[in-house]
Amino acid sequence: EEWAKTEDAQLADGQWYTPADREIECNQTFTGFVKLNSDLICTELNTTSGIVLEGPSAFLDCADFFIRGPRDDGRGNSPEEVSIGITLKDGATAINCNVIGFYKGVLMEDGN
Repeated sequence: EEWAKTEDAQLADGQWYTPADREIECNQTFTGFVKLNSDLICTELNTTSGIVLEGPSAFLDCADFFIRGPRDDGRGNSPEEVSIGITLKDGATAINCNVIGFYKGVLMEDGN
């Protein structure tokens, strides 16, 4: 939607914020451009998702940083507990991402 805002992130509720305003957190859904500026640590055992991207304007550039899940800290989930590093829905895109410690690294629901 507003690709010129390369350092901004858009939440699913339409709010924009820059990484300086607020850190990107686990389990958030984004509909616009998101760029990580550090590793995203999602090691709480109740974490179900690192980042969810929804819609054709949703674009994640991990900039070669990691999205680390609950299995990355040695505690781990049982195989029955599903956690997903990146969920891409309805044409969303992710690039330059390293995903570890999740039951599934990337789930594509009509994503790129």
